[in-house]
Amino acid sequence: MGEADARGEIVLLNSAAALIAGERVKDWPEWLSLAAQSIDSGATWRKLEALQALTARLAGVIQRTQSDDGPKG
Repeated sequence: MGEADARGEIVLLNSAAALIAGERVKDWPEWLSLAAQSIDSGATWRKLEALQALTARLAGVIQRTQSDDGPKG
């Protein structure tokens, strides 16, 4: 197994683990199949981008809130 294959396996297993945590599937074969479909369709990438955008928005809100709470001088 090459390094690229190993990285792909890790991504697949991480995606399957997310499905397990979300209780969307019943067993390993179904987890792996749905994870592979999600990766191949680009759905996993789109979710990652949405999570990155949400994280950036929340970080901006937190920063604004912290600066609003600081001492006024």
